[in-house]
Amino acid sequence: MHEGTRLLLRSADDRIIGGVAAGIAAQFGVNVFLMRLCVAVISGVMPLFVLLYAALWVLRPVGKVQGVGSKVPQPVQLLFGVAVWAVLLFVVFPSTYFAVSLLPLGAIAVGAVLVWRAWDKNLDAAGGLQERGFVVPVGAGMALVFAGLLLILANWENRAAFVGSMVAAALTFAGMVALSLPLGVRLWQERTARAAQDERAAIASQLHDSVLQTLALIQKRSDDAAEVARLARGQERQLRAWLFDSPVEQESVFLAIDQAVAEVEDLFGVRIDTVKVGEDVVADAAGSAAVGAAREAMMNAAKHSGAESINVFVEHRGSRLEIFVRDRGKGFDVASVAADRHGVAESIVGRVEGVGGKALVKSGAGYGTEVSLSVPVVG
Repeated sequence: MHEGTRLLLRSADDRIIGGVAAGIAAQFGVNVFLMRLCVAVISGVMPLFVLLYAALWVLRPVGKVQGVGSKVPQPVQLLFGVAVWAVLLFVVFPSTYFAVSLLPLGAIAVGAVLVWRAWDKNLDAAGGLQERGFVVPVGAGMALVFAGLLLILANWENRAAFVGSMVAAALTFAGMVALSLPLGVRLWQERTARAAQDERAAIASQLHDSVLQTLALIQKRSDDAAEVARLARGQERQLRAWLFDSPVEQESVFLAIDQAVAEVEDLFGVRIDTVKVGEDVVADAAGSAAVGAAREAMMNAAKHSGAESINVFVEHRGSRLEIFVRDRGKGFDVASVAADRHGVAESIVGRVEGVGGKALVKSGAGYGTEVSLSVPVVG
């Protein structure tokens, strides 16, 4: 574009219908009221000029324009322009044709303009379709369109005029649909851009609230290797959950296991490697009991085994859920555990057997400890 060439814009501030006349007036440096009168005169003599106006309304963007304003209030300009347009139509066309064809079509056109103008202003305001000033003009516009169609149907006996009116109405409707396509594209583009912006904002928020804060903590505690590893594992787990996990209506067994693993890792700074096989199921009473027992087994391994890592294997197969918690620590003699120690007897074995499941604890020096849990599940 050459320097000094100005792009035709629709006026964002001084507009009665679509801001087209104000934009053209600013483009050529003429008084906006005179330009609106010219538009009304041309539309009255050549009604098809309305389609050109509609095309400019749809295709040209809204912007700030510097033009020659008018001291005449906008409502007065509108009434004067409509009066000039109606008089010219009545003068140029026969009275019968005016009453039978142009009057109904004019009602339909004005109704369409009201609806379109409300939609256009709403889009520019970016406030959604629930703005207070949206419902009334749309309702009035639809009423005018309906009234115009009734006037056309009222002239059923005058076949020639009726057919001509119906053809003109169909052409008007087709033109409105064709001109609305760019508006639909603009809606889709704006919605896509807004969704992308929201996604970028969510990513930025996640990075700020989680990743950056964790990195700051790691920097402060760089001399503590175990603490750095714990923070890194926790951050990795959060990012994986945020990026890949889908929200669920009810807590599932796999999700509950992940939460238990995260809790034990954060409390004791031990690494827990988890493998999950099969389809995830809702954590019912039996599933919750198994997860609770597995959590207790992980807590015991983290506190007493001395192992650097713990392995957890979860498998849903048929109607059974099986969980194995294994460490390669120092182990212990299961038979020598005192009767008043409730950690294994009640928190693990008793909890699982209470829901119809089975629990088995194997441990020994040089072997470590393995806790096997099996419960019936539905699904």
